Amino acid sequence: MIMNHLQPTASTGIFLAAVVLLSNSHVNVNAAYPSSLNWSDCGQDKCATLEFCKDGTNYGYRNPGDITRCGSKPGPLIRMAPGNTYKLTLHNSADDSTLNTNIHTHGLHITGSGDGDDITRFVTGGNCLDYTWDIPWDHPGGTNWYHPHYHTLTNDQIAGGAFGMIVIDDDYSQLNSWAHPRNELLLLVSDIESSVLGNGNINEVFQVEVGNWYRLRVSTVEPSARTAALSFNGGSCTVYKVASDGIWHNSALTTYSGSSFDMTGASRADYAISCAAVGSTTIKRGRGDAATIEAGQFGSNTGSNERDLGNAPPKPASLTGLNTANPDGTFVISMSDNATINGQSWDEELPLGAIRYDGIYEWTIIGTGAHPFHQYFYHMLIVEPGGCGFYQEGELYDTLSASGNCRVRFYAIDIGQRMVLHFHILGQEEKGAMTWIDVTGTPSGKQNNVDSSAYQCSGAGGRTPTTTTHIQRQLQTTTCQTCTGLGNNKCKACSNCVRFQGNCYAQTSCTSCVGLDPFNCAICAECVKSQGNTCVDVTQSSQPSSLPSLSPSGSVQPSSEPSFNPSYSTNPTSEPSSEPSSQPSSQPSLSPSVSVQPSSEPSLNPSFSTNPTSEPSSEPSSQPSSEPSSEPSSQ
Repeated sequence: MIMNHLQPTASTGIFLAAVVLLSNSHVNVNAAYPSSLNWSDCGQDKCATLEFCKDGTNYGYRNPGDITRCGSKPGPLIRMAPGNTYKLTLHNSADDSTLNTNIHTHGLHITGSGDGDDITRFVTGGNCLDYTWDIPWDHPGGTNWYHPHYHTLTNDQIAGGAFGMIVIDDDYSQLNSWAHPRNELLLLVSDIESSVLGNGNINEVFQVEVGNWYRLRVSTVEPSARTAALSFNGGSCTVYKVASDGIWHNSALTTYSGSSFDMTGASRADYAISCAAVGSTTIKRGRGDAATIEAGQFGSNTGSNERDLGNAPPKPASLTGLNTANPDGTFVISMSDNATINGQSWDEELPLGAIRYDGIYEWTIIGTGAHPFHQYFYHMLIVEPGGCGFYQEGELYDTLSASGNCRVRFYAIDIGQRMVLHFHILGQEEKGAMTWIDVTGTPSGKQNNVDSSAYQCSGAGGRTPTTTTHIQRQLQTTTCQTCTGLGNNKCKACSNCVRFQGNCYAQTSCTSCVGLDPFNCAICAECVKSQGNTCVDVTQSSQPSSLPSLSPSGSVQPSSEPSFNPSYSTNPTSEPSSEPSSQPSSQPSLSPSVSVQPSSEPSLNPSFSTNPTSEPSSEPSSQPSSEPSSEPSSQ
């Protein structure tokens, strides 16, 4: 019974408000999240099946056998612990055999290839797809979320209700008890069309003991990733923001206090909260109420009466020392109004460029105020002096939306291969505002090349994978007897096969590349598609068949950076040759003419230009703007 759209009269207002509260609120003393994924032991791993459903324009995730109306509640809480391997079967239960979907773990530090978090994989209606998520032993504990990421359908499926929360457990022995699971409040705030909901309810309600501390985990979902304030209104609660985007803050836990904290529609945050007296505090996202915290003396034995919040747990090596590190390369990433990133639209076969595994990179990202930006797998440390709007200097994030330029630094370590970047305005992402970086030189033991294609489920609820379901992780590049029907990674592992528009074909030989259509250009060994979408000869073009490198020559501070070294030297004092090689480099750099001005699109090296007729500048890029953002720096 949803009656909040009615305008109550003076005589009925209280009655109607009571009806809305009783019929649409979910009251729980502790964590009120609707459901949890049911992991079970399968050998040394954990296994589970997650169902993707469709009902009209509604989409959702749920446990097999759950009869909850599709999309009416967030998907089950997926809770995992570092040091474990989790094998998930995604069962697409939609009746439509042409409906494609998949799952993306937003915020996790896991591989984006093979049967990991590879968004180019998908499963059609009625079938199943297996995922393997290896959670490193030192993976940060934090709050994250999951959602579909099949290109062209992402917006519809998320807006229809397909999303859920992920929690990676901390080492709780290193945290005071207020931050332990028994004292946590889980709140997924969805802000879709005209409705703001908390955990799928019009007004989620939490009951807390007066004077005790709790850990409030918040994940916000809004398809355009619009920034809005998460505000705490009324009552007598003290609130500290202690983590952003699944990572504990580097600052002391009591640094960021207040009653209002800006969050994008794809961000997460953890808060320490304690209410000093009996009363109600409303949690709002922008225009709508998401939840109410009722403070009282309920005798629930929840929360912690500790007077000191303690300290955050230590971070893994991949997230420490970045503030003082010398970057191995710098680059500019620019979001454009024409739904491109650095002038390039989504092409799963053509990366924007390459970076080296085990390298530290510094990027200046421009245009995120109008186009919220998300980077997979590697959290970004804000190194912009004074921060970037409400993103604090010295803290880590994976989603940004700030006016002006924002300088960030990250460490490409632990995992490699495909790393995706995209606008988080999903309508723009589906128009092409997405690209990827190839993390090259990833050690074989860190790669995931498993060819795990979708298959017909053995039962209506799908089948739970076992330790024998997945083939050997490391596939060697070899010659294959046939290319027809091979999956994504198996096709890539065959030296005589090529992929085109999701299918695998035998590679051919051509006498000329001139005038070839995209298909024949793709399968011809002597040809390659240029950035101008024309077919060119590999041996004659300055664009090789391998990848452009995101190198130091793309620096936004060319006066202090070394020139491009194609060998990816980590010694910035080495002196590479200034003369171009007579042989096409396997990893050419992007030109130093990359602009950092938000009003202009960065120009790529002439051989990668999106405007072949333009004359690239020989001058180095201009310095990024040093003017601080006019936005408040509230955390």
